[in-house]
Amino acid sequence: MDKVTNKEILERTGLPSMEDLLIRKNLRWTGHLMRMSPDRLPKQILYSQLSSGYRKRGRPCLLFKDTIKSNLKLRDIKTDSWTSLSQQRDKWRAIVKSLSHRDRQHDVDDEPCITTYSHVHQITKNATANNPIHFLPM
Repeated sequence: MDKVTNKEILERTGLPSMEDLLIRKNLRWTGHLMRMSPDRLPKQILYSQLSSGYRKRGRPCLLFKDTIKSNLKLRDIKTDSWTSLSQQRDKWRAIVKSLSHRDRQHDVDDEPCITTYSHVHQITKNATANNPIHFLPM
């Protein structure tokens, strides 16, 4: 029996990775936060800071703002202009949905990117015929 990695299965089926799905959800929620009125608690918490106290020594824990910034960089969205872009809901959702991390890797590797269901189905059918996927009993 041959082992088939999760990465290989995702490539065969053209499905997004878990990381990509989480980044999409995070950026969608961030856009929603930015469109909220300033008196809403989630938006207040996003822009708030501790008035007293200190952070422990060593590497500081990641803040939600840090996660947003890294996700924006992964999607090639400018970190200085994303707030105004997120105000336009349709454009923001299209940008968040359009370019995934794995799609950029396909562009770099010059491999075709899987976009349609029929294409995914055909590739999966060919891949399983040539190299069947065996599932181990639990």
